Amino acid sequence: MAFYSKEKLLSHITDRELKAVLDKIVDKALRVLKSHTKDVVFFLDPYQQQEIEGILRGIPEINFSFSGGYPEAERKKLVICPHYNEITEQDFNIKYLQFEGKLKFDTITHRDILGALMSLGIKRDLLGDIIINEEEEIMQCVVDESIVEFIKFNLRQVKKVGVDVHDIEKCMVKVPQKKIKKIRSTVASLRLDAILSSAYGISRSKASSLIKKEAVKLNWQVVTNPASGVKNGDIISVMRKGRVEVLDIEGETKKGRIALILGRYT
Repeated sequence: MAFYSKEKLLSHITDRELKAVLDKIVDKALRVLKSHTKDVVFFLDPYQQQEIEGILRGIPEINFSFSGGYPEAERKKLVICPHYNEITEQDFNIKYLQFEGKLKFDTITHRDILGALMSLGIKRDLLGDIIINEEEEIMQCVVDESIVEFIKFNLRQVKKVGVDVHDIEKCMVKVPQKKIKKIRSTVASLRLDAILSSAYGISRSKASSLIKKEAVKLNWQVVTNPASGVKNGDIISVMRKGRVEVLDIEGETKKGRIALILGRYT
């Protein structure tokens, strides 16, 4: 077995919070090499997935795979094993819950459900995606199997509305189709504050203030610099405002501005 330096593998990571997460995962990967067993990492956001994937590719003696329980999932668990082992769906230990009650689908948000679950003392990394399907009036959540019975027994309300929680099969997961409002616009530059201003119809100063208050994520990473650059395919998330995707940067107009198409999730 080759020797791998954890410090070297993580040397390019400057974000302290991210580094703490990746440090634990690399420890698991190195233990897998020694013990010749599989190990599972709890749910990671897309930014964490991207960073750890790059690191694990530097350890060719292991095999690894991500799954969030359904194809479109954002938050995913990670299974690590020796390169000669296969990874199956059962290895991820993922379960599905459905919330039932007199819930008003026009007022309940992902944040409400997440808040209700975390108020029980559940850590975020035990929770996968929260699914709200307004058309079919269904609210569901992907979770680690270790907390299924705890949630079923203890969760009694969401936003002061009584709920019952049932575990369901994967085939019953109802992911709604994404609704995107396309916005054609021009900006002076591809700075984050300029894109944010255009997407939400707010002033550059307001956009800049949101960024500095750590209310904005670029590709799932909190950014605090309004001048951060944005490119095609980037995802911008704003606390309590939703999400915007840069669908296409079309080029410079005759007036020297940049034409682009944004997709605002509704």
